[in-house]
Amino acid sequence: MTENTFNPENAHDVGLRLVMPDHGTSLFSFYLSVTQRMCKDCKKDFNSNNPDKKEVTRTVRQISKHCSKEETYIASRIPLAEAIFRELLAVGIKPTNAGAVSESLMARWAATPTHPRVSGEVVARLAKSLQDIEITNE
Repeated sequence: MTENTFNPENAHDVGLRLVMPDHGTSLFSFYLSVTQRMCKDCKKDFNSNNPDKKEVTRTVRQISKHCSKEETYIASRIPLAEAIFRELLAVGIKPTNAGAVSESLMARWAATPTHPRVSGEVVARLAKSLQDIEITNE
């Protein structure tokens, strides 16, 4: 399989997971990126100037447990790449696959009259271009 080629029959099963940097500037940048996706109530409790990996993991878990349950967490009007990243934050540290992300987004947007249709193939293609997401199998 070439780098930009996806087999549409298998795209649903492409594994995805968040990649958390180990330390330093990259970890701090990831932490800032994650905290920007938190709800207002949770943001006030997460404000570290020097987060370690444990603090970043705690932040992702908080999004997964609380913020991702908010109705506006993944609105259908946000860019699809952002929606995919937010959905992976909602899943937390656990690996998932493109099909599960696609199905979850479609379920979240089902009540929206003009919601976009998102296939596993589209999720896999977009995820491949996002720096904080790793493709675990192709």
